[in-house]
Amino acid sequence: MELISLCGVYGDPINAVDLKEIINYFYLCNPLLKIDLYTNGSLFNEEWWEDLALMTKDKNFNIIFGIDGSDEISELHRCNTSFEKVINNAKAYINKGGKAHWDFI
Repeated sequence: MELISLCGVYGDPINAVDLKEIINYFYLCNPLLKIDLYTNGSLFNEEWWEDLALMTKDKNFNIIFGIDGSDEISELHRCNTSFEKVINNAKAYINKGGKAHWDFI
């Protein structure tokens, strides 16, 4: 088994336009691959996150949500984000069978 860690240095990996296609390609090349994706979870809508969960739930795929504290505190650390949207996206992902962890400062 190999590991790919998708962790942005200058931005969030989910900014990649073809992210879902890239993930599918990785698993096509190696079905046993482990992928960890680090994100603040603020982009896209709940349906996007549900779709990601459904396409990866039977794979060795994990989302690490960077949620730094409660609503006011989180929005200070994660500029231009909405705590409520992040929580709703994380719940949508988890409720559809996605595996997730919480990472915070």
